[in-house]
Amino acid sequence: MEFLGGWRVLRGCALPGPSPCALALVALHPRHGVALVDPLPQLTPDAELRLQQRLRQARFGAVYGETWPPALHLALHDGELARLPEVLAEAFRGRPAPEMPGGDAWMDTVARALMPGLPLASAPSPSAGRMRPKARPGRRWARPFGLRWRWTLPLAVLLLGLAGGWVLWPASPRAPALVAAPRRPPPVVAPARPPD
Repeated sequence: MEFLGGWRVLRGCALPGPSPCALALVALHPRHGVALVDPLPQLTPDAELRLQQRLRQARFGAVYGETWPPALHLALHDGELARLPEVLAEAFRGRPAPEMPGGDAWMDTVARALMPGLPLASAPSPSAGRMRPKARPGRRWARPFGLRWRWTLPLAVLLLGLAGGWVLWPASPRAPALVAAPRRPPPVVAPARPPD
């Protein structure tokens, strides 16, 4: 699989039919649809119907209903294949854009149906405005338990310090005693004797 000017290009895609065949290439675009391309003079008969048949076999309709991406079958000269993005953009000019649920996820489904076993998880979407950067090697330790080490270590030191201070902090001398001292009985004073 390769990317040319916003088109995702698949080569050697098999199509079912009475005599199974492989197209020279299939190009997918989120704003145009599917281009089925043969090199002249070869021309696959009923290529668009065969594509729909293959998508039915792959249960495309279970996800997208009976909505199909726009498909166009082209037979191109070698010179036109060399400037494929421009030729395809011209061929699709004036045609309605795909109105598929789920944005451009339909492209992965079509690609998997035409090329089983194709690893698509790492393939960037041509229509993605902002691509997530790849994870840098050697940075797996950076987020244990969902936190960064630069925040985790100081936080752990702070919590240990607070816990240790709470346990070891001496009692204040002015703090009231928790156990009251036993009360002494008042001194017994002998009554005064009257004078004789």
